[in-house]
Amino acid sequence: MNMNKCVIRKTRKELKKYLPQKKNETEVEKQKRIKRGLYFYEINYKNRIYYVLDVFEYNITHFNPNGNYTYLLKGFTFLNEAITAYHLKEPEIYQRVQKIRMLIKNILTTKDSRKILPRNHKLLKKIIGKLEVFSLSYANNLDDKYTENKTELFYYLIFSIKDIETLYSFIHSKPHMLNFLDKRAYELLLKAVDAYLTALQHHIKKSLNAFDDVIYFDKVLKILFSIKENHLSIGDYRDLEARFATALDEISKDHPDYERYSYFIHKWRLYLLKGIKAKLNLEQDYKVPEEVLEELYYKYQIRPDFSKSITLEAETMSLKNEHNHHAKNLTHIYTVDTDGALELDDGFSCIKDKDIYHLGIHIANPMHYLSLESPIFKEAAKRTTTIYIRPEVITMYPEVLAKDLFSLNEGTIRQVISLYADINKEENRLIKLEFKLEEVYVAKNDSYTHCNKVLRETKNNTAYAETLRNITEIIPFLSRFYKIDAVYAYINRTNLNVSQTNIIGSTPSEKMVEALMLFMNHMTSKIALQEEIPFIYRNHVLEKNHQEELENYLRQIGNQNDSQYYINEINIQKNKYPQSYYSIDNKGHKGLGMSSYAHMTSPIRRLADNYNILMIQECFLKKCSDPQKYHYALLLKQASDIINHQRTTLEMFTRDYYLTRKK
Repeated sequence: MNMNKCVIRKTRKELKKYLPQKKNETEVEKQKRIKRGLYFYEINYKNRIYYVLDVFEYNITHFNPNGNYTYLLKGFTFLNEAITAYHLKEPEIYQRVQKIRMLIKNILTTKDSRKILPRNHKLLKKIIGKLEVFSLSYANNLDDKYTENKTELFYYLIFSIKDIETLYSFIHSKPHMLNFLDKRAYELLLKAVDAYLTALQHHIKKSLNAFDDVIYFDKVLKILFSIKENHLSIGDYRDLEARFATALDEISKDHPDYERYSYFIHKWRLYLLKGIKAKLNLEQDYKVPEEVLEELYYKYQIRPDFSKSITLEAETMSLKNEHNHHAKNLTHIYTVDTDGALELDDGFSCIKDKDIYHLGIHIANPMHYLSLESPIFKEAAKRTTTIYIRPEVITMYPEVLAKDLFSLNEGTIRQVISLYADINKEENRLIKLEFKLEEVYVAKNDSYTHCNKVLRETKNNTAYAETLRNITEIIPFLSRFYKIDAVYAYINRTNLNVSQTNIIGSTPSEKMVEALMLFMNHMTSKIALQEEIPFIYRNHVLEKNHQEELENYLRQIGNQNDSQYYINEINIQKNKYPQSYYSIDNKGHKGLGMSSYAHMTSPIRRLADNYNILMIQECFLKKCSDPQKYHYALLLKQASDIINHQRTTLEMFTRDYYLTRKK
């Protein structure tokens, strides 16, 4: 102890006199206050910090359960003021703060803690929280430039300290520090939502102090959602709303507190649904003027419609291939996609037989109807992809094919290319892979939202629900084949999804479909490599120097107190991060953690998938000759170059389109 009792008492008395400064204090009052504590102001800031810490340590060491220690809170005003003004970096100060924190924790955890007055118990918890914030601020120098993992600070504030005032202060003074484009920040938001739901469940079970947690996390959510530029997407809002919907299903409507429970759930569901509506309105209400749109089409050589001859050929093909086959002996498949999706190009089936899962992934097959010389295919080869620019959709194939004949619509029989995989879950082993060109019956089209609900229904015994359960059981096995790089996922989430083939949501149904599609794309690329057939691979190469540059760059993001600056930094990083590209030479896919990868699962919306389906069809299943392989290899090289070039054009067109809308 650096001070005897007399000095301690005097210091405590002086603390009361001059801390904190009065509001609207006159110069005369200020001079009087300074004079009263003259001895205290004569020593330097560093020593004064030690004096304040001594006061804390002495009072905590000699803690009286019935004493009055409210004056100690005034010391924080001085501590924070001193650190801000002088940016002191004395390790001993940090260690002293940690020591005081431990002393308070010991008081709160001993048996004698029951003797502490409620107001003192609350005061000690408040002091320990403020010491935590002070030590974080001190250790990380937040008032200067904080370059470490910013979300760690908010984890402490929300889940350890539980200081609403400090959280609010940080959020509104440094909005760039918590941006939900950052995966870690988004996971923090999810954890806060889950904590709120857990507290609510404990509350209706009559757990002690549970309602305090409900109110606390309700305030936390209000603060997190109040960030002006939180950059939550429609998918994020749907994901969050699904969590509340799931929680509502977990309690019986006969529960005596169901009405109260549902009030707290519906309160946030309504908020999130309004968020979805607001996002959709922003995207759909405004249309780019026709003359401006025509100029953009001309500038980037985009053709929004099809020629009369191609339209007529497409209608003829659609009518010619109408049939009313019986679905009796056909495989029944299911599709899951976004709400309102009209181009359905992938489906699944899964039957369980003891320990063996017979998984089927079924992809629409436009190449069953088209040849490389078909005018319809040649037009698709110029477009290379469907373009989604809300509210406009410029399809790669004529709508009568894209949304009808080629699409896996409910209640129809469709031509598909299927990959069947037999999986032994117990042995964690892939037994057999097999490709088939076949007809299937589309038994159901479902949305991600409804699929999530079915996944939660344990008593649903329909064939569809059973199929979903079977697939869910083998997701851990399918997930072994990929490991998505954090930076790749982070950038993919913010990139323009021109063809709407990226799955960016994180609900169980979206994760399920993502696992199925990644599995098929990877397995197809492996077969193409093994059989040495011409193929268009999706490569993503990250050289060592790129990796080091990105790691350094990530540490710099967010050093400015400006949210817009933060977004600009993200855009710069996206440009630095190597893009995926198409090639007939396999280079692996770093972003997905795969030795080989190829697009196969979206042929109605992407050209590359059509070429790859054709190669499996002609060179793998039908065993084409070597001269044919050579001819196809030349064709695919030219096609991959065109697709890569066209992607750059489409991205510029899409950015110009949205910039025009913002004006």
